[in-house]
Amino acid sequence: MLILIIGLASATSGGKASVVGPNTQYYKSGVNSTINFYVYDSNGAAQNNATMACNFYLTDSSGTYTISDMLSYDSGNSSFYYTINNTLAGTYDYDVYCNDGALQGWTHNQVVYSTTGFQNNLSNDSTSGIAVLIFFLVVTLLLYAAPAFIKFGENKYWNLIIGRCLAIIATYLLILDAGVVANIASAGGLVISSELSQIIFLVGTFGYVLIFALFLKTLFDAVSIKNADSRSKRMGEDDDGGDDG
Repeated sequence: MLILIIGLASATSGGKASVVGPNTQYYKSGVNSTINFYVYDSNGAAQNNATMACNFYLTDSSGTYTISDMLSYDSGNSSFYYTINNTLAGTYDYDVYCNDGALQGWTHNQVVYSTTGFQNNLSNDSTSGIAVLIFFLVVTLLLYAAPAFIKFGENKYWNLIIGRCLAIIATYLLILDAGVVANIASAGGLVISSELSQIIFLVGTFGYVLIFALFLKTLFDAVSIKNADSRSKRMGEDDDGGDDG
């Protein structure tokens, strides 16, 4: 899960020591996240674990302590650190207290766990999904609009069939759009609520019902065109017969 560590964590206690933590960082779910802290005295000299001891406390949104432990020390970069593992999604507060008897320091900050590793909570997969969704929507609108602006031939049956086929394809793309929305939500680390699931299901169901309705209407319209042509022919024949009489 991602960790968002907000701001530069720095605080002092009695002007004796300064505890400095990291700037904003991001970590993805399943990745161990290490936070480093640097401790300085009032003259700016770095402190180590020879005499300085630092405690790390992590609390969840309800104020319950989930971690209460000592910081480790890395002599290579003169920093205290703690590695957080397998924390559930949510917002957490942490405090670090350092004390060597003569020097005391404290800092407070917040970590936010999500599932993507990106600040805006959208992964590359979800960004690509948005592009696909926009493409599908544009194509869907063009397919719906095409029969109103394009004549596919002089034959009325072909115009009807081609126009309705385009409408059926557009409706099917609309069904796919609902699935793309669900995938984008999942890739973005968003929880798909039962209400959203029901809406996606209803959109898909409506789409299939609409496809069936378009198919039936195409049949009825074809029969209507045939009947209209038959009436026109009969009327023409009657007119011809009247003229002959």
